[in-house]
Amino acid sequence: MLTATIHAATGAASAEHDFREAVDSAPNSTEARLTLARFLMDNHPTPETLKASEEQIAAAKRISPDDPDVTAAAVRLAVTQNELSRAESLLQALASEDAAFTLANLDALAPGIPGDSVLEIKHTASSVAAQPSASPNSYSTKFGTLGRVRSKRPLTAAEDAEFVSAAWHLHRYEEALAELAHWHRTDPASLYWVFRTCKSLGREVLERTVSEHPDSVPSHLLLADFAIQREDYKEAKAEYQTALAIRPQDPEIMLMYVRMLETAREGQQAQEEATRDATEFPLHAGLNFEAGELMLRSADNAEAAVKYLERVLEIDSGMVRARVDLADAYAELHRVDDAISQVERVAGTDDDGTLHYRLARWYRQTGRGQEAAKALESCKRIKEQKLKRETISSIERSGQINQDSAR
Repeated sequence: MLTATIHAATGAASAEHDFREAVDSAPNSTEARLTLARFLMDNHPTPETLKASEEQIAAAKRISPDDPDVTAAAVRLAVTQNELSRAESLLQALASEDAAFTLANLDALAPGIPGDSVLEIKHTASSVAAQPSASPNSYSTKFGTLGRVRSKRPLTAAEDAEFVSAAWHLHRYEEALAELAHWHRTDPASLYWVFRTCKSLGREVLERTVSEHPDSVPSHLLLADFAIQREDYKEAKAEYQTALAIRPQDPEIMLMYVRMLETAREGQQAQEEATRDATEFPLHAGLNFEAGELMLRSADNAEAAVKYLERVLEIDSGMVRARVDLADAYAELHRVDDAISQVERVAGTDDDGTLHYRLARWYRQTGRGQEAAKALESCKRIKEQKLKRETISSIERSGQINQDSAR
């Protein structure tokens, strides 16, 4: 889990594979399943990945039916699927179940839910929080109960992990870190919470820095990055807009803003921003690529996409993704020979078989049966090699996990 979480935070391509391995090695871990579910729904969600996310949440609920974080994950999934009435209903239930947890995380859980409904949920949670009794499964109850135990005797390793988890979920990061530091625990579970807690504390320190130095563009960009990592896209949007207000002619900030909008599934606005910015900065490869890809994938406008993607390759001929997108756009415009020409130039970079599969399909369309057969055979070979690499990697990682557990 620690490796997967670090890879996700740094944008490593292996993050999903690492999260899945964490679930495979600890199938009864609610935390592992929910972390994978959140990763799947927040990174280029598709019907397939959202279905997989839903399956992980359902499995987590079977393991821990009363865990508030399971309900919180279901809220995030409902919002992602644009099922806002379901999200609102789940959030109301969560407010009654664990008021303190709901209040601490409401901004991240409620994007897209109508403001009046959010206020009503907040009122419900505030009323419940004011009452002396709380659900025995709530994070606030666990935090309070284990806090009282801790004042009388040292917590066991399992109790310690539960206390730190409760503190983290309630945004009581300093208390979580103090407990972790006091016992100097170095097991994988403790290191996982050390990483998450330090990251959250870093965000809070940065927020204080920005309040003291409001014109610091790097600080606003870091805050935006923290907001994205906790799925608070409303806050990320505000931080990028502030950075752009300070530095309005910076194409790199524009590019980061467009990519954030894509991550937040605000495709229409992302497309508008990208095309406007690419027009303003015609020699910026990144902005032109985003404009071209959005035109191709979201707007289904291959003709407009070609304009931007051809411009990208004039600027940076080595951008493989732009060349593949351009090939797809050509194919949609029935310029199949041009599509083939583009993919042939980057076929050597194919690491999953998809480029050779394109070639096989397009060769067949243009009556080049022999070349189609060769391309299909290459596609099959590359997929087999990829599967072999992943199997070896999985065995090696499993061995490392066993060594860590033995320690």
